[in-house]
Amino acid sequence: MKRVPIALLLAITAIVSAFFARSYRENLTLKSEVSELAKTVESYKCLVESRDVNLAHSRFGTSVLCRLALSGTDNDVFTFLDMTPAGSLNCKMIDVAESPEIKLLWYTQKREYEEDEPISMKKTKAFLRESKSVLFVVDFTSFEIVDHVMIKNFLSVSGAHPYQLQVSCNLPNGTPVKYKVLATGFERIE
Repeated sequence: MKRVPIALLLAITAIVSAFFARSYRENLTLKSEVSELAKTVESYKCLVESRDVNLAHSRFGTSVLCRLALSGTDNDVFTFLDMTPAGSLNCKMIDVAESPEIKLLWYTQKREYEEDEPISMKKTKAFLRESKSVLFVVDFTSFEIVDHVMIKNFLSVSGAHPYQLQVSCNLPNGTPVKYKVLATGFERIE
């Protein structure tokens, strides 16, 4: 008589243990899925933040171009930019550390690095050696364009000193050049 309840208790214990093991496995699976979803959400947040920054840069850049167009000067910039296929122009803004109100703003053509890109990509992108850019030094408070330079084959922006930006590039004729980015404009480094 006592053996039946012990067997019953063992059976119940085995069933409960099996449910706990199954629940534990499901819990681990759910934790793994939650972790993956959290990573996906974080990557989308980074993507949205990046697009917000790019949108802010583009808005500021468009405003600079409108101001330049309204001034009626420097039509060579628009001629230069007009050679860039539609949908290929990017705009980026960098703070100039020595003067917080001064920004380095550049429009650059999307570049591709491989020759076997699909034709649809080649319509809006240029080879690195052919990509064109226009760089502006802009006073953010007065919205004045301090200086600009048109270049080909934009290579890099680097901080030579803690408070000084340098731009390495080629002029439209292919001559390699480096500029210091100052609050007063671009100064060529010999």
